Amino acid sequence: MRTFFAGNFAALIGAAGLGAIALIVVLPRLDWGASNPPGTVEQNLARNILGRWFHRNARTTTNPLAPTAENLKTARTQYEEHCAACHGLDGSGRNRFEADF
Repeated sequence: MRTFFAGNFAALIGAAGLGAIALIVVLPRLDWGASNPPGTVEQNLARNILGRWFHRNARTTTNPLAPTAENLKTARTQYEEHCAACHGLDGSGRNRFEADF
């Protein structure tokens, strides 16, 4: 019985060690930039989730703000102050930091 627990403990320590190696060595080397095209699994998952959400909510949801000149100007100012630094002034992802987010 004692060897059973020792073996399980050793296997657990080994699995934790492999996980730590993956976190420290492998994962940082992967290119996680937002400007990279998503993989097939990610595209299918996002398409499925968004499609279901739109199908369930689009017919009953309306924009609470009218597209008046004042609202559009306020929205543009808010975007420039809070979003454009990372997402770019035109929303392209090219930003002042020259980094991929």
